[in-house]
Amino acid sequence: MDLRHLLQGLVYAAALAAATRPLSPTVSLPFAMENSSQLVEYQILHHPLPVYFLAEPSGANHSSKIFPVPTCHGFVLEDATIDALQDAFRNGTLTTVDLVLCYLQRIQQTDEYLRAVLQLNPDFLKIAKALDAERVAGRVRGPLHGIPFLVKDNIATKDKMETTAGSYALLGSIVPRDAHVVHRLRSEGALLPGHSALSEWADMRSNNYSEGYSARGGQCRSAYNLTVNPGGSSSGSGVAVGANLVTFAIGTETDGSVVNPAQRNALVGIKPTVGLTSRAGVIPESLHQDTVGCLARTVRDATYCLDGIYGVDQRDNYTLAQLNNVHVPSRDKGYASFLTNKDSLKDATFGIPWLSFWQWADPDMQAQLVHLVRQIEDAGATIINGTELPNWQRIVSPDGWNWDYGSARGYPNESEYTYIKVDFYNDVKAYLAELTNTPVRSLEHIVQYNLDNAGSEGGVPDLHPAFPSGQDGFLASLATKGTRDETYWQALQFCQRATREEGIDAALAHHTDTGARVWLSALLAPTDVAQAPQIAAQAGYPVVTLPAGVHKVSGMPFGLALMGTAWSEGELVRWASAIEDAMRSQGRERPRPKWLGYRMRNLPVDNA
Repeated sequence: MDLRHLLQGLVYAAALAAATRPLSPTVSLPFAMENSSQLVEYQILHHPLPVYFLAEPSGANHSSKIFPVPTCHGFVLEDATIDALQDAFRNGTLTTVDLVLCYLQRIQQTDEYLRAVLQLNPDFLKIAKALDAERVAGRVRGPLHGIPFLVKDNIATKDKMETTAGSYALLGSIVPRDAHVVHRLRSEGALLPGHSALSEWADMRSNNYSEGYSARGGQCRSAYNLTVNPGGSSSGSGVAVGANLVTFAIGTETDGSVVNPAQRNALVGIKPTVGLTSRAGVIPESLHQDTVGCLARTVRDATYCLDGIYGVDQRDNYTLAQLNNVHVPSRDKGYASFLTNKDSLKDATFGIPWLSFWQWADPDMQAQLVHLVRQIEDAGATIINGTELPNWQRIVSPDGWNWDYGSARGYPNESEYTYIKVDFYNDVKAYLAELTNTPVRSLEHIVQYNLDNAGSEGGVPDLHPAFPSGQDGFLASLATKGTRDETYWQALQFCQRATREEGIDAALAHHTDTGARVWLSALLAPTDVAQAPQIAAQAGYPVVTLPAGVHKVSGMPFGLALMGTAWSEGELVRWASAIEDAMRSQGRERPRPKWLGYRMRNLPVDNA
């Protein structure tokens, strides 16, 4: 047993002991033991399949029998919603202690295969008991009271867990306080049992890497297909929620890192406007594009999460834009007030930017998404094709996601990567300055650590299979020395203008062939065409992704993205919930994991 599993085993045992410790000093056994052999027999597992050991499948449609989600005290845990869990709490079917122990069993059941949870909070059972006590006393903080969630390992938690971005370089460092979003969720009564895995340093360290890998966590893999890209960089957040290891999770996005793992694990993902959720306490990449978002199995659950984390924070001045902003609801109202049903679609007009984004999807994905759009139209929505970003040929890469596309065209002053490299150098230094108990104070220190520990951290190219390009992303940032020169400002101004007023906003203000202007409710795009969320990322605009289909070859899910202008989360929640309701009324449900390639351990994972 390696150290990871030894420590987890100790946590499991300590947590269970904390939950079941009797009030008297008398030893409490599960049942009366008549003799010593009965105690020995009690420790034997006579029925290991299918929960505790992976059942060897048979037949063409075997995968649904692999790692079934156990019931929780008779409650059906698989894809359980927050509302259903709250009902179970109210009627006495479950307690928070019951629920989190059932999730803990699910984590233990799947960990050797998924590696979605990087570490566990040794105090989570004590916290669960306290939340149960509050409920018994008549205090329920809100819809998240007693609901377990995970945070990506680059979001600081001021507890007994480490916040390291998956790197050994920050092991032992002490954060000054909870990240604002974590503090908000704790205040709402949500329960934090652990940190989720991620792509190390949220993908900033390397440009050629295995998505979902970190030195501390190993390779995180999707339960839909363990051999391919699980989505990142919030990989563990997506995998854990998709495989029913937890109810919801939060992740971070600079460019696609919330919506990508959401859609690749058949989840709803909400990537908010930059400034709606505080970045204080988050290991940064770029102050211009970083945001904290939600991953859940339904629009309602993702919206409850969003309501739990948005708000003004004096430590992040971007959030001050919410003050007196008519598009941001008050906390007592929240975004849940925008949730609706399929009947609302009769008031919606959606645009299809076919040339801008849809043409880059493969034929299988196109066919499935077009069918879905027709169902949305049948439910009452108006669909307009050809609602293009006017400058799409200049800003949308025809060769897939490329955050240095400007430089690839010979214009570094039109490249997102130009300013992100500089931002990271400066922003990570500011973050590190607040840590204690660590010698790591700068990007220079991180780079040197990776060189000194190249075997585990892949500090040089072609040494570690997860990092073929070494730490070239760090080196590119290091070369800038954080200098905001003329090219930096030109690139920032170009990318924001080209994706905002000349991009998404222009497409939303659609002009028909007759010259009439039609204001679109949202743009619809394939989330898996990474150029779409990339444009929204550069703009700092929100995206909501919905589960939309499954690739026939890879078995990986993909999503339909709703793109809007700044601060349009309320409208996006409205239309996403209406589309979700319409899909369900037509018999479309969230696809369940198939566990394809469950015996494979390829590294790097395939980008399929």
